[in-house]
Amino acid sequence: MQHDTPPRYENLLETFLEKIKDVLEHEPTLAFCQDFLRDYPQAELFLVGGSVRDFFLQRKNKDFDFIIRGVEATSIEKWFKERGDINLVGSHFGVFKFSPNGFPANQFEAIDLALPRTEHATEGSLGGYKDFEMQSDPSLPVETDLSRRDFTINAMAFDIRSSKLLDPFHGQKDLQQKMIRAVGVPLERFSEDMTRMLRAIRQATQLGFEIEPETFQAIQTKMADINLMKGENKEKGGQEKKYVAAREVIAKEMAKALIHDPQKASELFYASGAFRELFPEIHDLRTAQPEYFSPLGQLKNKNSETILALLLREVDPNLAAKRLRSHQFENAPPGSPLRAETRQVLAIQKFLFDKTSPQTTLSLPPHLFYRTFMATYGANFINALHALGQHVIANQLDQRQQDFCKNCGVENVSQMRSLVTGKEVMEALHLSPGPKVGALLQQAFDLQLTGQGKTKEEILKKLS
Repeated sequence: MQHDTPPRYENLLETFLEKIKDVLEHEPTLAFCQDFLRDYPQAELFLVGGSVRDFFLQRKNKDFDFIIRGVEATSIEKWFKERGDINLVGSHFGVFKFSPNGFPANQFEAIDLALPRTEHATEGSLGGYKDFEMQSDPSLPVETDLSRRDFTINAMAFDIRSSKLLDPFHGQKDLQQKMIRAVGVPLERFSEDMTRMLRAIRQATQLGFEIEPETFQAIQTKMADINLMKGENKEKGGQEKKYVAAREVIAKEMAKALIHDPQKASELFYASGAFRELFPEIHDLRTAQPEYFSPLGQLKNKNSETILALLLREVDPNLAAKRLRSHQFENAPPGSPLRAETRQVLAIQKFLFDKTSPQTTLSLPPHLFYRTFMATYGANFINALHALGQHVIANQLDQRQQDFCKNCGVENVSQMRSLVTGKEVMEALHLSPGPKVGALLQQAFDLQLTGQGKTKEEILKKLS
């Protein structure tokens, strides 16, 4: 929950304690907490990270992360295995995914259980998010674990047994001030993992926070390295060169920010230098046109494909294709709002780049209008046109879609089906397969779309 004026520090903590107590008592997936502490009197159990932050902000919590101190990994695994499914996902540093009985992982978010960890960049690390040496130790102070985290608002822990909050880096204060601040020395945090820079922008966008000046300055400095590569060229007998900062992680962080607030996220990507390094054409357009990102604030339907197409709308389509293919926005799972199919983005982008496309599309024959527009990217394109202030042509395109749906007796495009098949055309007109059948099928669909043929029989009669 965000406030126009920062809430009092004491009120934040009071609200947090009330909320977390209620969840621990009534959330079925967390019923194990008190049982575990009872069975292991020496154990300390901490709720950590984003879970704690979201309780403070009264945001909905989908997942829970815990640190368990004072118990060996083998004992943890045995105890939790008797109460659900547990899988070790970090064999070198003791991280488990736990799904309580009755709450399978394919329906509920698995719970993260970890021992306290230290983390050091590997020798020769250039800032890749996997370039770490992890060590877990049940006797490590939890503060040591918190010190390796990215931002102060994610570096708090709640002690379940004592009902006390640990906040060694003053995350509460930064929550109150709506500030994203790196833990420790910002440039060191981003040098350890360069994708943290995109995460800072994403969290600032999602939470409506500002990025603390020293932290943002470090982002601007380190962003120049976001395209660093490691390895050698294959032709020299070495390994294939790869980006140090994983493209799929960058795409995920950027997509999350853009979907939440495309205009604010874009301004931050521009000011930080992210666009300069990753999408230089967008950076140059924004430099030349200070209002270039303004249409993003007018989008009604915020999806990755439309947002990316709008950002690239004045970029040569060949360059736009090159940039999109060098990144990995389509690596998100099918159906995810973060997924952006390159071919769909390019289809919309080319439409926007060619200023004559809207009027040309409007004049297409009915069957072509349906197949090249309605059944593909029509809704997203109309959405983009409205955002650009081109309401007249957008409304005309939308009206034509609505008229065709009405004539076909359906509510939306996905329900539309051709009433006549090629086999039926051949049987009715005694034709053999060939180009004429295809032309007649187009004519038949035109009759259906324009309302001149309401039934199969009526259409076939008009064809004969």
